[in-house]
Amino acid sequence: MKKIITLSVFIFLGNLYAQVMGRVDSVAVTESSGEVLMYAEQMPEFPGGEEGVWKFLGDNLNYPDKARNKGIEGKVWTSFVIDKNGVVKDIEIVSGIGGGCDEEALRVLKLMPAWKPGIQNGIPVNVKFRFPINFALR
Repeated sequence: MKKIITLSVFIFLGNLYAQVMGRVDSVAVTESSGEVLMYAEQMPEFPGGEEGVWKFLGDNLNYPDKARNKGIEGKVWTSFVIDKNGVVKDIEIVSGIGGGCDEEALRVLKLMPAWKPGIQNGIPVNVKFRFPINFALR
């Protein structure tokens, strides 16, 4: 029985993977396409990679006085698009914490340098990210 359940799980996951990948691969991506993907064959990359983005945030993010004075901590969830030229655009707050932290997250994301764009079928594409910015008092 355990083998049947395991096999069923693998078949389900395989079908799910094929469906998701099929949707991504079937997107008709052209140079003029304004389509925004959630995933690309090659995802956008911040200059310096993951370490680079954390260094950038550490160097540029300021804890708002209002949030500090009220003891506000937490994650500001943001959403943005890295366009086919690597430019950060369409920045939004998905879930904020107030105290000026939401505005600070927006300010810093607007300062980001251009990323290496995402690639789909050999063509640069627009890719959407959800990104948390953590505010923690120390």
